[in-house]
Amino acid sequence: ESSSHKPELSEASVCLAPGGEYFVEGETWNIDSCTQCTCHSGRVLCETEVCPPLLCHSPIRTQDSCCPHCP
Repeated sequence: ESSSHKPELSEASVCLAPGGEYFVEGETWNIDSCTQCTCHSGRVLCETEVCPPLLCHSPIRTQDSCCPHCP
């Protein structure tokens, strides 16, 4: 008796992000310039960068950075 068995992805190796996208185990993506997420054991783990307080009146933030800086 021979049966063919296809390897299946376990539920734990795929993550469903809040936006409806699927990511595989270990994959990392950015939600925005301040938040990076990783698929780990079937769960989406996100870290948000915390910006330090600035001592200037008109801080500038470039499009590709999370935190503003003093000019």
